[in-house]
Amino acid sequence: MTDQEIRAAAARGATWLDRRKRGWHRMVVMRELVMSDCSMCVLGQVFGDYIAAVGDYCLTNQQTFKYGFSLLKVWESESYPLLRRAWLREIRRRRAADAKPKRKASTT
Repeated sequence: MTDQEIRAAAARGATWLDRRKRGWHRMVVMRELVMSDCSMCVLGQVFGDYIAAVGDYCLTNQQTFKYGFSLLKVWESESYPLLRRAWLREIRRRRAADAKPKRKASTT
């Protein structure tokens, strides 16, 4: 997988999480994010366990790959650092958006 493909997959996964678990990005301990670890990956940190989350949401292997929750092929394991960076980017984007002051609606 290319870096661009990995970033796109993480973006899809982040959008998937946005729709299912509001505030998920605040639940992830970024310095402890390990995408190859079932308890320390994004799903593991948000839902408690990767395997349980995959089962609860009936995600197929292809879907976990499509959403950047896993790598499809074992020999792509050298891509885990890229996958981690892509997820950190998505988390930082959402945290930055949280930090922006909200504009109040006009009452006039």
